[in-house]
Amino acid sequence: MRTRRPAMRSIAAGALLAAASAAQACGYCVEDRVAAVYDQAIVDSALAHGRRVVFFAVEGSPRIGAATRRAVLIALGGSGTVTGSARVNLENAAAAVAYDPARTDPGALALSAGRALAPLGLKLAPLRVTDAGGKLTDPDRPGSR
Repeated sequence: MRTRRPAMRSIAAGALLAAASAAQACGYCVEDRVAAVYDQAIVDSALAHGRRVVFFAVEGSPRIGAATRRAVLIALGGSGTVTGSARVNLENAAAAVAYDPARTDPGALALSAGRALAPLGLKLAPLRVTDAGGKLTDPDRPGSR
């Protein structure tokens, strides 16, 4: 029995290490999702016009394809968003759109888009938003509206 314990510990440690490595390499961390849809021209234009850009996680199991991409783009076209600013990357389950903070906020945009995407089993969750200086912040931080 004593010789089995170290072997079991080694196996358990190896399993934990493998799981941790897989979690780090999953490609779905916040930074990866933001980078997948980040467009400097959109951020610069938003900044110049007193607008913000919100970056979303596309939650659910998006079917990779033109129809789903189009559905997400349409869902991001709600009130207060900037026409033509939406970006979608289904492979990374990410989306972004510029918006007017005087007319809406990331939570309202996610709710509105979520209603449109519900038939597809999808919803959006805000990940980051640009602040008044163009820096990425937490969407729940005061002043990110």
